[in-house]
Amino acid sequence: MKIIPAIDIINGNCVRLVNGHFDKITIYNNSPIEQAKYFEEKGAKYLHIVDLSGAKNGKTHQLKLLEAICKSTNLVVDFGGGIRSAEDIQSILNTGCKQVNLGTFLIQNIDEVEVLIQRFGSNKLIASLDVDNEMIRVNGWIENTPFLLFDIIHSLMNKGFTNFAITDINRDGTLTSPAVELYQKILKEFPSINLRASGGVSSEIDLNNLKQMGCEGAILGKALYEGVISLETLFKTGKYE
Repeated sequence: MKIIPAIDIINGNCVRLVNGHFDKITIYNNSPIEQAKYFEEKGAKYLHIVDLSGAKNGKTHQLKLLEAICKSTNLVVDFGGGIRSAEDIQSILNTGCKQVNLGTFLIQNIDEVEVLIQRFGSNKLIASLDVDNEMIRVNGWIENTPFLLFDIIHSLMNKGFTNFAITDINRDGTLTSPAVELYQKILKEFPSINLRASGGVSSEIDLNNLKQMGCEGAILGKALYEGVISLETLFKTGKYE
């Protein structure tokens, strides 16, 4: 299973939110580039970057920073936040980023998904779905929708999506535990998808549970920044990449 450290960016800083609330911000590093290098030094191969300001206001701000991270590390980077067009996707891929996370844009343009798959390929795109009680939220988690998670997964799979990153908003930034029952339910219903779990991971036990159920990856944020989980220790077990 992939271990994927996360860098969430607001005003150029590495931050973490609690349950997606923008008034509950902790700044951990004022240099995302140095943070990315640190994760790589500790053995990480992958990196998940989110432009939180972009996610909230619908405009990607961090392409230069993204390009700098891609050029200064060998990390396999995926990026999301504020993407609202196919041109935005292309601009992100042009930085050296390997995959693009699509959330709000997917939900608002669900009928155009096949065109995106045809243009970019399913391996370049991740359906990044943020949920509260299995209901989709958009625009940086602040706007509710009438869409049920399982209906959206089914629709996106039929249109060619294979990669999914699913965040339980109520777990994110809490260090409580991931939404194990939700992920089990998803993988039982859709066993062929590549599922990345996000939110609440706080121990190697959590990671082992996600691995055993068949998650492709786990996105780690606060647990790394608070020192609750050590990347070096994880990678020494040989269980994760």
